[in-house]
Amino acid sequence: MSLAAAAARCVPGATRMPLLVLTVVVLSARPALAGDILSLIPSNCTHNTTDVGEAYFCSCLEESGVTFESSVTDQVLRSRTALVHAYNCTMYYTTFMRLEAKFPLYYSYPYRAVGAFFQGTVFLVGFLGNLLVVVVVRRSRAMHTPTNCYLVSLAVADITVLIAAVPNEVFMYFLVAQAWIWGNAGCAILIFLQNMGINASALSVTAFTVERFIAICLPLKARTICTVSRAKRIILAVWVFAFLYCIPWMFLTKVSPVRYIGVSDVQQCTFKLSRQAYLGYFFADIVLFYVVPLLISSVLYTMIAVVVFRPPQALKQMGSSTTGGAQDAGGSNSGRAQVIKMLLTVVSLFALLWLPYRSYLVYNSFAQTDEDKYMDLWFLMFAKTCVYINRYGDDARVVR
Repeated sequence: MSLAAAAARCVPGATRMPLLVLTVVVLSARPALAGDILSLIPSNCTHNTTDVGEAYFCSCLEESGVTFESSVTDQVLRSRTALVHAYNCTMYYTTFMRLEAKFPLYYSYPYRAVGAFFQGTVFLVGFLGNLLVVVVVRRSRAMHTPTNCYLVSLAVADITVLIAAVPNEVFMYFLVAQAWIWGNAGCAILIFLQNMGINASALSVTAFTVERFIAICLPLKARTICTVSRAKRIILAVWVFAFLYCIPWMFLTKVSPVRYIGVSDVQQCTFKLSRQAYLGYFFADIVLFYVVPLLISSVLYTMIAVVVFRPPQALKQMGSSTTGGAQDAGGSNSGRAQVIKMLLTVVSLFALLWLPYRSYLVYNSFAQTDEDKYMDLWFLMFAKTCVYINRYGDDARVVR
């Protein structure tokens, strides 16, 4: 099928539509298509056109200075002014005819390059790093500890998010905007896996934080509470809860057609219901998997810091009047300072790396119209990249 014929299929009921012809010229600018293009341009446009829409379009072109005495195709290819006029008349035409069609949009080359480079790098480093954690803990029996159980759960969750989100995100940079090529099943499954991995990751971090609190602040109870068998049961509960919580996403998405002028068979993965119907779900996500984990982590790490900075009983009795005692106290304080820095990093990066995307989601959820939404593409890339970085940073921070 020729490109011009495919363009004619883009709007149902279209017979002879000059706007599609000129759009094909604008988008492709390939003289080899002249045969298909000219075959669709009505002859003697301004005088013999009987279709109301074509008459409107042709009169717009004529008033803009585009003549039909010479080839319209040549004029558009040669003159930027003629191209702009053709574009404007096409937009007026679609509004006049109330057509649900729009020009295809493509990401700029700098946007594609930056997004593919940074997110591709995060994917490779994050995937390999998390996979290494799973393999090392799996193969070494000595590393089968409660802490490492939570670490493996966190790594599996992060791998799930990276695989379900990043390759598709990078691939879509090189397609027409909103294009989805994985079908209905892919739409439902990938969205489900992304949400389940993100939520399981947040719960795993929280469980790890509680385990560290018990081990440091309640060492006598830790021997009976912080066991491998108990950790495995908690991890199973985390994943079951994340699975059940996210299973509605399998039924809340759909693939719908996007009508682009000059491009056929474009689909998008979108909501099955109106966006307002999802607000409760979105805010439950923010509270359960961002606000609550952040509060728990902040409180518990503060309590851990108090215990770590508490002077040992031996130092209280011995004092630090001797040189050796002073050196020991100095070394102890230095080690504690490193621990506090690590704990502060864990909480701060979790809060900061998720803040852009969570704020973006909340702001747009309250937007009443599309015009009110904040849709800056560079910010959206930045917010998503922060989320992907967090997938790698989780294990890097915990290993420290």
